[in-house]
Amino acid sequence: LEAQFNSLDEGEDYQVYPVVTSPLFEEVAEGGRVELKDLAVPLEYHTPERDILIAFYKATNGDNWTKNTNWCSDRPLDEWYGVRTDGEGYVMEMYLDDNNLTGTARLSGLSRLMTLYLSGNHFTGVDFGNLPELVDLRLERNEDIITMDFPCSIGKELSLSINSNPKLTQVKVDGLSAVTDLNIFENASLSSV
Repeated sequence: LEAQFNSLDEGEDYQVYPVVTSPLFEEVAEGGRVELKDLAVPLEYHTPERDILIAFYKATNGDNWTKNTNWCSDRPLDEWYGVRTDGEGYVMEMYLDDNNLTGTARLSGLSRLMTLYLSGNHFTGVDFGNLPELVDLRLERNEDIITMDFPCSIGKELSLSINSNPKLTQVKVDGLSAVTDLNIFENASLSSV
């Protein structure tokens, strides 16, 4: 069994069915090729970015967000609440401030993400990596956040704002070699950066 896909567009409907090629079928089909379209099944194609966002949604209790319009639906990503994409459908901006996100915010692999606003939520931790184009990250007023971890390279010239997180005790910045603007104040419990 072999499958080949030259190009798939997200959001398009596709059907997958077996094709059998055999000299036994040469009398009934040109080149001995028989397409078994009666056995077709629908194929759902999602970009890796869609899967990353769905994992983020689930990890941050998305069903209880204040606004979660179209999240985890088949709608294009730029119709998901707070998500903006470029012309090719890659996520470029996420605006989820004051939206009741909880848990640990883990996000990695959005290759074109430039802006990420997550202030005013209820995270207990942050773990971001492999966001090479990120230039603006806001993590302010997260009352429950304890740790922030940036283990991999993030951004080229990053503006980072992590203010007013009263329970924040630790920020690991191994991957923040290119911070050009750092705002880190009013974090009463912060003991190490």
